[in-house]
Order: sequence, then structure tokens, then C-alpha cells
Amino acid sequence: MGPRRSICESTSEARLAAYREAGSHGPATPILRTRFTVCRVQLARLPPPSTAVGEPMQSQLAVSLPLLLLTACSSPTMSSQDAPLSEPWARTALLVGQRQLDDTEWDPVEDQFYVAIQHASIPAGQTAGHEFGVSASFGSGDALGLDFDSRIVEAFGGLRVEPESQGKLRPFFGAGLSLAYGEVEASGPGGSATIDDTVFGFYLHGGASIELSETTDLVLDVRYRTGQDAEFEGFDVDADFLVLAVGLAF
Repeated sequence: MGPRRSICESTSEARLAAYREAGSHGPATPILRTRFTVCRVQLARLPPPSTAVGEPMQSQLAVSLPLLLLTACSSPTMSSQDAPLSEPWARTALLVGQRQLDDTEWDPVEDQFYVAIQHASIPAGQTAGHEFGVSASFGSGDALGLDFDSRIVEAFGGLRVEPESQGKLRPFFGAGLSLAYGEVEASGPGGSATIDDTVFGFYLHGGASIELSETTDLVLDVRYRTGQDAEFEGFDVDADFLVLAVGLAF
């Protein structure tokens, strides 16, 4: 693992290297020698309750009573709220929101506009299934005379758990693997430089869907990714992020 360094420092070094290769003979722009502490960017680096069988039947009870109790206790009891789905369930959700990166390393592009599409399905008689999807986010800002643009694209997939709905409200939870590609471009009067990396990680998320109709739900989702750091110009940059999103599922 290499030493840690900000995106701004890495892009500045990349620009200086480009000038040298191009044969520039003028003095380096002073701002390119500045350690940009204000503009740091990190990349997306990552049982039904069974009723226990009752006590042994007393010999003095009538035969019909123990048979009735035994029959009732032989199968698990389950409330309507905890029961698994009686038929297969599947939804595709379109989400928009904000991807939040660490503000000490991503300023001025730590808050990015986020869009995602994800599909989830659960077999009949189960409360767990699978999910997968893709997301993208975009951020821009300026600092110390440089303009910064950042893009992150993520593919993810994992396990989905959905307990029985509470009326029109249906909670959900998920966890799985994440593969993210990030790119940052810095530009100014002297030119531009781009750095990028692909990182592997894990995600956790949870939220709730609210039934609007038989075929449409309103979805609220909170997602956290952690894992591998990104590496730019030999320096490590934290790649964890938090997502707050809302959308519709069909």
C-alpha cells in the first residue's frame, strides 16, 4: 500500500510531467507546486417461530384432545406479518439521490448527483433472494484556480432480504460485492490532467418501499460502500462512500 495523497496533488504532478514531455521551457505555474489541502478527492475506491410440542399428555385426558393438540403443534405457527411470500416477487427500481464522499479528501467534488437502476427478486415461500444493479454519479467544483470533474460508475450484486410487509410499508436489507470505476479530471489555464482507478469492495444497504399501487412502489434507500482504496500516481485515496436515494420500483 502506497502513501496517501490528495487527488489535487496527483493531478498537479501529472500535469507537470505532461509539460516536461511536451518540452515546455517556461517556469512551472506556481499553483502546480502548491499542495492542495482544500481540494481532496477520494474514488469509489469498497425461522418461523415453531410452537414447541406441548407437555406430555396426561393419561386421564380423552383421546381426541391430545390428538388435536399434537396436530396443532406439528406445524410451525406464523403470523401474517412474518410469513414468507406466497408467490414470487420481483421489482426493478430507478433511483436518484446523492453519493457522499469524504469531504476532507474529495472537496470540491465530495457531493455527487447519483442515479441507479437495480433489480431484486425473491422466490415464493422465501424472505431472501438476490439483487444486482449499476449506478453512476457526477460531481464538479473549483478550487485554487483549477476546475475539477469527477465521475464514478459502480456495478453491484448480492443478497436481498424482505420481511413480510407491514401494511403498505415493506422494509428491505441487502449486502454484497461492489466494483467501482472512478475518474477525476483537473483543468486550468496551463492544461488538464486525468487520473482514474478501479476498486473492489463491499456494500450494505437498507430502506423501505411504500406501495403506491399493485405495480408501483415508492423506494427509500440508504447505502454504504467500503473496501479497497483507489491509487493515483502511486498514492492511496480512501474510496468509501454513503448514498441517500429515492425512486420508484415497478
